[in-house]
Amino acid sequence: MYVQLMTRISIVTLLLSNRVATTIGNNFFCQNNQQCTFLEYCPDKAILMKRNELPIHRPYKLDYSFRQSICDYSALRPKVCCDVSSYSSRPLSPEQNIRSLLESKSNCECGKSLIKNNIDTFGTYPFLARIGFINLQKGNMKYPCSGTIINERTVITTASCALANSQIYKLYPEILDVISVEYAVAIGEFNTETDPDCNPLFCGRNVQLYNISYIIKHPNYCADTFANNIALIHLEKPIHFEVTAQPVCLLPREIYVKAGSNTVLIGWGKLSNQKDLSTMQQELKMTLLPKQNCWDFLNQGYSVELCASGETEPCSAYNGSPLLYKYSDTYFLVGILSYGSNCDEKSNSPLVFVDVQKYARWLLENL
Repeated sequence: MYVQLMTRISIVTLLLSNRVATTIGNNFFCQNNQQCTFLEYCPDKAILMKRNELPIHRPYKLDYSFRQSICDYSALRPKVCCDVSSYSSRPLSPEQNIRSLLESKSNCECGKSLIKNNIDTFGTYPFLARIGFINLQKGNMKYPCSGTIINERTVITTASCALANSQIYKLYPEILDVISVEYAVAIGEFNTETDPDCNPLFCGRNVQLYNISYIIKHPNYCADTFANNIALIHLEKPIHFEVTAQPVCLLPREIYVKAGSNTVLIGWGKLSNQKDLSTMQQELKMTLLPKQNCWDFLNQGYSVELCASGETEPCSAYNGSPLLYKYSDTYFLVGILSYGSNCDEKSNSPLVFVDVQKYARWLLENL
């Protein structure tokens, strides 16, 4: 099978693409005299958090010693390595409860859509960001891949998107002194031809545009096999959360999304039944498949973490787009589109996604 390297769009090499944060380890084990427990059962750690007054949805601001103590993490409740002597069998009182303290500092919730039961309007999936590259010769912008908001300063995408290489197209940070350009990350967009987006009842805010501060790729990313194809884009300024811009939730360990689960892929681009790139944000229903269904890719030596397929196949400009799983009324980021088959082929081949839950520790250390 010929693999269409959607991830190898000829576009960009980042000025800071080689910046890699130090990894402490890939396990969640505590020392013998500690146990992994929810934060509210560990007064010592809760006091530390209270003193720092750090919102739980801003984990990139946690100090190093605290991040070292985290043994498990969900977007909703962190667990920490707690000394046995400090462990409390009873959670802190509501007045002391650290989760309440943290959430009082930040009114934002993750994974929430403020638009209900309407997939054809802006704000239904407010978690997306478009990642733009500039044509050095003409000065125009193109947005060949996407990312997902995970906190007020961070967008997650594939390393193959962030590190795409071209003589003509470059990501914004690399060319500040070369040409006056637009911002590289666009947030809150639905129809790329209108700004602001409007429906019959009201209009939204204008698209938010942001400069990139720096990018962190996974240290073990391999461009040839797409192994560890994940990167974080840190923005210069915090995102203004509103109806069209919200952080998605990271999938906690307690929620296991197995093969056969229904998910949605969101993004902009060309589908197998379309001639041109869509200007509208599109929803593609996807079903998670066992890894064996992506055997053709595995057999060619490519990395496969999550495998999924749908009735409609994305052909281009979907790289880095989120695969979302809805649990109750909350959306969780299950995967990031890494690569897929060539849309010129007649068969409806599955797509390969980065398994975000696999990188929970790395995300914590680099947010």
